[in-house]
Amino acid sequence: MPEEDGKALKGLVEQAEAATASIRDEELRKIAFSKTLDHLLATRTPSAAAGKTVARPGRRARGTGKKPGPAKKGPMAWLEELVAEGFFKKPKDSDEVLAELESRGHHLELRDIIVQLRRLCQKKLIRRKKAASKDGKRKITAYSNW
Repeated sequence: MPEEDGKALKGLVEQAEAATASIRDEELRKIAFSKTLDHLLATRTPSAAAGKTVARPGRRARGTGKKPGPAKKGPMAWLEELVAEGFFKKPKDSDEVLAELESRGHHLELRDIIVQLRRLCQKKLIRRKKAASKDGKRKITAYSNW
């Protein structure tokens, strides 16, 4: 096995030499050779016989768990927050939803939330029903808890 590692290392050295052969300045060639060889050593694939893995820079090993991602943002996250807080216990129309989001500092237009409200209905987090408007002249869509 050490013989195979020696051959692999020799091959990497040859690659680094070939990559830096055209550099005329001796000091610059040494630095470039060193950097190139470091890169090749760090990114080489592990030898199948050795069974060792080489960590690549900037990558995490598998099985270490995930980093906590950034908190959700945007209209869908804000609407899910309203659902979680029980905002839809009583039926609300889209204007009331927009007004509540505005009171929380999220200034949106109706078109910005209609698709998300429909997706929440498809996920069965809320439901929608046709209802008479407050003035009774037209029908509106009211959203409530499932």
